[in-house]
Amino acid sequence: MLNSFAPNDSGSYMGLKRRILGKIKSSGITERISALVQETYDDALKSENIVLSKAEKNHLMADVLDRLLDDVSSRMKTDQ
Repeated sequence: MLNSFAPNDSGSYMGLKRRILGKIKSSGITERISALVQETYDDALKSENIVLSKAEKNHLMADVLDRLLDDVSSRMKTDQ
């Protein structure tokens, strides 16, 4: 019997996951999402009318992005 989860099996779950992820990444979605999030973040930060250092902006962006991606992931998992 074949192990359907063997790492080198192109018909395995891991193989399928790797291929699907590759197709999604090659579609340019990562770049489009990054650009959209960055633009929205910059606009939101400007609307707050506050001055932050580059380090503070980067830290805030990392925190906001973590929360945003968690929210998106949770929503996609429950929508299925």
